[in-house]
Amino acid sequence: MSIENELGQYVHALVGSQEKFAEGAEKIIDSMVSLTDRLERWIHVAGSVTDQMERYADLCNELVETNRLMLKALGDTQAAINENTNRLDSFIGKLESYFGSGAGLEYEN
Repeated sequence: MSIENELGQYVHALVGSQEKFAEGAEKIIDSMVSLTDRLERWIHVAGSVTDQMERYADLCNELVETNRLMLKALGDTQAAINENTNRLDSFIGKLESYFGSGAGLEYEN
């Protein structure tokens, strides 16, 4: 085998290796582009989820405040009912002291 043939084989092997290297580099670049696209979509999804969670947190805070206001209103209503009940009991007591309890009276229609 001559040196020229041997050098030709080395050149062909080198060219083949460079082609394989270029194909591998293209695959790596394609993979990186694909990964970048997926990461961009993930960032978009993560941003959407974050926005939804923030809106949900705001709604929860509004719900808590609404419940506080409702509890206060219910407490005020119950206090007013208790006060009115006490006033009615006092009024009925005064009526009974003036007119009697009405026990034994029968009404016919």
